[in-house]
Amino acid sequence: MISIPAKTKLAIFDIDGTLTDSVFVHQKAFHSALRNAQLTPYDDDFLKYKHHTDSYIANTIFSLHRKRNMTDEDINRFENDVYRLTFKYLKGKPFSEIPGAVAFVNYLHLYTPYAVIYATGSFRRLALYKLSIGFPNVNESLLFSCNREQVREKIVLNAIKNAKNFYKISSYKKIIAFGDGIWDWKVAQNLGIDFIAVGFNCRQTFADFSCQEYFDDFMGQQLLFEN
Repeated sequence: MISIPAKTKLAIFDIDGTLTDSVFVHQKAFHSALRNAQLTPYDDDFLKYKHHTDSYIANTIFSLHRKRNMTDEDINRFENDVYRLTFKYLKGKPFSEIPGAVAFVNYLHLYTPYAVIYATGSFRRLALYKLSIGFPNVNESLLFSCNREQVREKIVLNAIKNAKNFYKISSYKKIIAFGDGIWDWKVAQNLGIDFIAVGFNCRQTFADFSCQEYFDDFMGQQLLFEN
């Protein structure tokens, strides 16, 4: 039986494009759900939106058309349609991991002082499905999604708070965030958290930013986190 080390450090993972190859399908389903809800036209350049989360973008577009904010019922209906459409576009196939991601996250969880937590701008139900391909610590406490907060900084701060409560620790010696988007880097900068960019094109994506650590994928990266 494996004795899991005490968790004195924290690794925060984005999901789409960081752990799972799911960005294209997720966005395709999101756009289709907007059309189904008759929330067209809209600005489809999501990078222009103030907050890059499913709930914020959906509510912003909804409020422009309906002149009010989404209710919980509206959000649930929209989230369920994105979920349904995602499965339609997957055609019965599971999401693929970013190479080495499942093994890497499990290694951190089982063999290192790093606690693992997930903070995502995705809707929760889909996030749970994406993580179900083998990632550890997929439970109510250690996944914080945009269902409860629309702002990414608040999502990450709440994720950290949940991790402290779950592992019964008042502070972490080190916190590292992993992400594939400029928005992930900006959140880490705003919160004073170390950041590692992930993705085959991440060096190009972050070329104009002061990002210093890059993973093309997670293959063989365990050696960097032995302690």
